[in-house]
Amino acid sequence: MKILLITNIPIGKHCEITKTSQMSGGWMTAALEMLKGDNSIEICIATTWPIKKKTVIKEKNVDYVLLPGGYPIKYNSNKKSNIEEWEK
Repeated sequence: MKILLITNIPIGKHCEITKTSQMSGGWMTAALEMLKGDNSIEICIATTWPIKKKTVIKEKNVDYVLLPGGYPIKYNSNKKSNIEEWEK
């Protein structure tokens, strides 16, 4: 089974990439930890961040994806380049 989680904050390895600490969303981290133990599940966690190009970190059965476009709270989901990035 494949699971795509689109989050409004960095979680897990995202925090290492963005050099932030997770201030909320603890339930997402707890759920992720439970799912990571099941090797029949492939997980992709995606969020946006003020970076220039897409960044991906793979850890066991989890892909952590950061997409350019700004902080999630200020992200413009209608911008053509942002839509194209999600489609990729």
